[in-house]
Amino acid sequence: MSDRRPTKILILDDSLICRGVLKAVLETQGYEVVALETAVELAAVLDRERPDIALVDVFMAGLRGDQLVANAAGKQRHDCPVVLFSDRAETELAKLAQACGATGYIRKTTDGVILAREIKRIMGERQ
Repeated sequence: MSDRRPTKILILDDSLICRGVLKAVLETQGYEVVALETAVELAAVLDRERPDIALVDVFMAGLRGDQLVANAAGKQRHDCPVVLFSDRAETELAKLAQACGATGYIRKTTDGVILAREIKRIMGERQ
């Protein structure tokens, strides 16, 4: 038995369906998942939950994830990759991620294998 804890992923998405599906998909891949609906005090939540990676939806009601990431960047004490997560075009996501200071982006998918591969890729780039 391993003493190593599973990778912890924070998902911020205003869609109940998206959060539920992603949580189920990622948990079947062996991840621990914390799912949030609102971005209230994202920096504080990152510090409290201490995820290994955070996936932030880009377009949520009332705010944009890229603006949220830019605002939280100087406030959080817990250092983890904060990644934009959207079904938008890759070129748009790449520009948004660079502009707001996100670690990168992942296109939304419900394919657990693809999602796990992309999470590992981003986490590996940070090491």
